Amino acid sequence: MAKSKWPMVKERFAEIEIWLRDGLAEWQIIKNLGIGKTTWEAYKKKYPELKELLKKGRQNQIYEVA
Repeated sequence: MAKSKWPMVKERFAEIEIWLRDGLAEWQIIKNLGIGKTTWEAYKKKYPELKELLKKGRQNQIYEVA
């Protein structure tokens, strides 16, 4: 069984937050992290802290646009 990349993703939450603030799309974040889309989607479903980080980042993007 393949080793989970979740610990690496979690360690990079600060970077992900910056990328979201800079306006990167999820596909760009996935590419920067070096993980697949299927893995990313699974992590979003499994780890509420990732989902919350993305939600927070999107809210900041919406606020800046408004």
